Amino acid sequence: MKKNIFSVLNIIIGALLIAGPFWLFPVCSKMNPMGFPMKCYYSGQMALGLGIAMVVLSLVAIFIKKKGFSYFISIIFMIAGLFNYLAMRGVIKLGDMPTKHWEVGLCAKPGHPCLEGFSSAMSYLLVAILVVNVAALIYNFVKRDN
Repeated sequence: MKKNIFSVLNIIIGALLIAGPFWLFPVCSKMNPMGFPMKCYYSGQMALGLGIAMVVLSLVAIFIKKKGFSYFISIIFMIAGLFNYLAMRGVIKLGDMPTKHWEVGLCAKPGHPCLEGFSSAMSYLLVAILVVNVAALIYNFVKRDN
């Protein structure tokens, strides 16, 4: 049961990532001047995809008893969470608005909903992913030695 606590925490975080971008902490609903969704919309899509993957893989982890699988998903969740955060902040550039008409990021103008609620909530959730999965790795390594 103790092993499953990390999977349950990941399911909760994943559910919040699913609900966050479009219901709990919505991204901007406006279109950019070219008539396409704003950058934050695509950040929301990325968070939604990460949330779905976390819920599905965490449910699978509850039923799969192989030792290596829990290590694997913890590392994958940490990498995906960090990648999501860096892309949302514009450190990793995904897309190109002028040529591809989509880009991951946040709005540049203050006062947009994505900067007030979505950005902070996603930052906290992505930090939670790192904390929970580092704790899971430490727990699994310590448990393995005993």
